[in-house]
Amino acid sequence: DKLLAVGSSAQIDALRAMLSQSSASPVSSHEQEFEVVPVTLDADSFLTGNTLRKANMRQYRCMVISVLHDGEFITNPEPDFQFGVGDIVWIAGETSALPYKS
Repeated sequence: DKLLAVGSSAQIDALRAMLSQSSASPVSSHEQEFEVVPVTLDADSFLTGNTLRKANMRQYRCMVISVLHDGEFITNPEPDFQFGVGDIVWIAGETSALPYKS
């Protein structure tokens, strides 16, 4: 398994410390390429005007992990969060599934 973590430097350091104490052993598996892609929304973007719930990103095997909206950085937005023009959205998912792959 691969873990993608988003947080402050202190939060990431705490996570690293916690994981280094884990007794889990690595398991071999078929790996999919995984990426986090930042996207700036324009008026014609699929997400613009939609809520996270309505966008249903899981159907694309992707998820929104954070948004920069009106100067506010939002980590793990709520399902009723509505996207707007100019928002910068970080989308995580399998490379082959990313709808906004540039």
